[in-house]
Amino acid sequence: KNKGLAYYEEGDYLKAIVLLEEVIPHYKLTPEGEKLYFYYCMANYKLEDYYLAGYYFGRFVRQYPRSIYCEEALFLSALCSVHNSPDYSLDQTETYNALDGIQVFIDMFPNSKLVDTCNIIMDDLRAKLEMKQFEYAKLYYKTENYKAAVVALNSTLEKFPESVYKEEIL
Repeated sequence: KNKGLAYYEEGDYLKAIVLLEEVIPHYKLTPEGEKLYFYYCMANYKLEDYYLAGYYFGRFVRQYPRSIYCEEALFLSALCSVHNSPDYSLDQTETYNALDGIQVFIDMFPNSKLVDTCNIIMDDLRAKLEMKQFEYAKLYYKTENYKAAVVALNSTLEKFPESVYKEEIL
């Protein structure tokens, strides 16, 4: 276990993960296990494996809801979904997951110093969804399917009444 933590501190996250995977089951639901599991989650995050890190951070929060690391783990879990959020032209399921995750974080830790950061991230994610909706509606216009364009553009204004594209939509 100490060698796994040492590898983590040295920045050798892959070796840390391998060793921590071996010892974590022996310390399950103990204060030592809590620390080891958090570092295991962090090692996955540092390797930019956001799907795996997000999954493990979520499990960490469920296993150790009173942990000193719980706030950070929940925030990083949501941030993993933010990292996984694709370009606006692709499926936005992960963007919706990120918005949900950030909202859960804000609900659980309303006095956190990270709430302002969360609000900025949420604004960026919503802007991406707004752009996708607008581009989707614009496609009808470009293909001269004007009736569908009117419906889609009106739908965009309904979803995003303060849209930055409002003038162009009108």
